Amino acid sequence: MLLARVIVIAATTVAAAASPDDHFDWVTIGEPGNIGYPGGPVGISAGRGSVDYEYRIGRTQVTAGQWLAFYNTFSVQSGQLAQTLRPAFWPAYQDFSYQGPGDRYEFFPTLHHPELSPIGINWRQAAMFCNWLHNGHSSDPASLLNGAYDTATFTYNEDTNTFNDQATRHPDARYWIPSLDEWLKAAHYDPNKNGQGPGWWEYAHSSDAPPVYGMPGEGDVARQLTQEQMIQLAGPGASPLYIPLGLYPDVQSPWGLLDLLGGNREFVEDWDPDAPNFWRLGKFSTNGPLPNDYMWDQAWYFDTWHVGRAGSFRIASAIPCPADLAPPFGVLDATDLAAYLDLFQSGDAAADLAEPFGVINFFDLAAYLTAFNAGCP
Repeated sequence: MLLARVIVIAATTVAAAASPDDHFDWVTIGEPGNIGYPGGPVGISAGRGSVDYEYRIGRTQVTAGQWLAFYNTFSVQSGQLAQTLRPAFWPAYQDFSYQGPGDRYEFFPTLHHPELSPIGINWRQAAMFCNWLHNGHSSDPASLLNGAYDTATFTYNEDTNTFNDQATRHPDARYWIPSLDEWLKAAHYDPNKNGQGPGWWEYAHSSDAPPVYGMPGEGDVARQLTQEQMIQLAGPGASPLYIPLGLYPDVQSPWGLLDLLGGNREFVEDWDPDAPNFWRLGKFSTNGPLPNDYMWDQAWYFDTWHVGRAGSFRIASAIPCPADLAPPFGVLDATDLAAYLDLFQSGDAAADLAEPFGVINFFDLAAYLTAFNAGCP
């Protein structure tokens, strides 16, 4: 009875912003303080890619399935929310059996749509997705407004043709659009390049040689494939833009990220240094037809990206606290305490936190709560 009361009290009184992982396949990027990129032609991006903290980043881009769950959470509440969050184009269509308010979307039944990239998202929509994750998937529209990025800053100056959008995430953001440094490191930095220590690969498949075009198992990237090959990869109606994520599982960055070559264009958090407050930076890489110019995939090449321009993105996130044992992460609730009790009952010595050892009591639970509050701000 005492343990039950402790669980209820802790679950209702000790809390932070909830941050459920929502089935992301996370890759942890370690080696804080790594050497920066040596620079491309005439030193482009020299020194970038050095990150002095650990973080996580999605193995793939945000999927269409994840975006559909996000979109439908709010689109059924009002037409204004539907218009605000609807991608410019994506592999979903309106469910005309739904009569409102707002609208609802679903996937065509013929393709692998949940595993596709939405590709038609703009930077501000991505920022609101991060806010939603930070706020624990709340269906309250207020969860879109702040958390990682303050949407009150999403305004435009007509006289100077510039935007006031928040340049970088809040320091306590749990999920965010990766910075240029975070993206570069995850895609191109190798802590032990060729077994000879830290180094940088020119291309994001752990190679200094350009990628080879071809089908999975034959090439590194799905470019310039025939329509028959497209259908073989993704079914009838497939296009170069609508190829499922993860089709080239052996084509990876040194950290194990997928779809960095030939995937859809990804934007990052940084403003273009040559046009701050107007262009963001994005990695221009596409499955569509391109000339045989490999610079698109080289580490140094980033394109300019208008905040309203459609593209795709990955999610970066903070490393969960070791004492944060169960989702929703970032909040101490009954699921964490139940997970702690399971650890103790399984015989895990690390869960036996207070004397008398071998018996779980109020002092063990108090020690666990102290550990959570000390390490999970």
